[in-house]
Amino acid sequence: MQSAEAYDHYVKVAGVVGGDDAAGVVSALIALKSATDEQIANHANLRIPSVRRSLYKLLSLGLSRYEEKRDPETQRTYYVWSPAVDQLEGYIMNMKRIIAGKIRTKLDHLRSHVFFHCDDPSHKKLTFEEAMESFYRCPVCNKPLAQVDNTDLIKRLEERLALLEGDVKEEVAERKSPYPSLEQAREILSSRGASEQLLRHSEKVAEVVSRLLQRLKDRKIHVNVDLALAGAMLHDIGRTKTHEASHGIEGAKILREMKMPEDLAQVVERHVGGGIGKGEAKKLFGLEGDLSPRTIEERLVSYADKLVAGPKDIPFSTTVKQYRKKFGRNHLSVKRLIRMEKDMRSLLKVGAASSRGSKKK
Repeated sequence: MQSAEAYDHYVKVAGVVGGDDAAGVVSALIALKSATDEQIANHANLRIPSVRRSLYKLLSLGLSRYEEKRDPETQRTYYVWSPAVDQLEGYIMNMKRIIAGKIRTKLDHLRSHVFFHCDDPSHKKLTFEEAMESFYRCPVCNKPLAQVDNTDLIKRLEERLALLEGDVKEEVAERKSPYPSLEQAREILSSRGASEQLLRHSEKVAEVVSRLLQRLKDRKIHVNVDLALAGAMLHDIGRTKTHEASHGIEGAKILREMKMPEDLAQVVERHVGGGIGKGEAKKLFGLEGDLSPRTIEERLVSYADKLVAGPKDIPFSTTVKQYRKKFGRNHLSVKRLIRMEKDMRSLLKVGAASSRGSKKK
């Protein structure tokens, strides 16, 4: 159960990244716990297109979640959204790291240059080289240029940087990851009798996830890196018991028996195919619940798994072709894969030609 203060911060952060509409959307999500876009729109008194834009903006930052559902009567697919308040702390810490990096770049620039200015705040400060080229006159107003003393500015930036770096170091010092490292995850697989082929495949999926994480970092999208990498390495641990579609479920059981974090077990449980819907889960395994990847970490691992066959990278289109051959061109599992690729390309901001994929997982 999150505190009232956490919910308040969640609304404020949503407002910063997405404006008033996003703040209204998360306020509605907090009140409703989980809801469709129409329910959110009605509760927040917003138009549905605005709600959807805000939801996908928050999703791209790891600050919202969704669950795919199907109407049993109409067979229409719809999405139920929920807040991701538990991701807020990590998102804020990630933003602090990014801001600290920008301040360091600014300080390096200030320390390595001498600047000149005409004292008009609307005019640009010039470096020594630029001032020489303009004969020490402002290129806008032609007033004489004087050297700028940046001592106070540098001091303020250094103080701000020290505060940010102190926060980050304190967080790292206090935080002990509940997830196994890549090396520990490999040892877990080995202890369960994983074959060399399975180990190499798992290492390759973890490598792909690592590359995708860097892209998301470049886009300033928060992801729980430890969870994503541990999930990538352990996603097929269930194959030490079975190679059937139930290997995701079996893998989650193993991790739960080992008292691993529930979100790690869910990454493993929901990585199979493009997701296993509630109806399929009931029919195939007798389970209640949707086994489709929802969180950004679950989606990353499931997607990366489709980009690897054995220990090798392959195009995502190869995975789709294999599914079509096995299940039929218009099978629901094929449609889910295509939707997964579209969603992930949008999240990663890559073109179709850049997607590389894998076999049936």
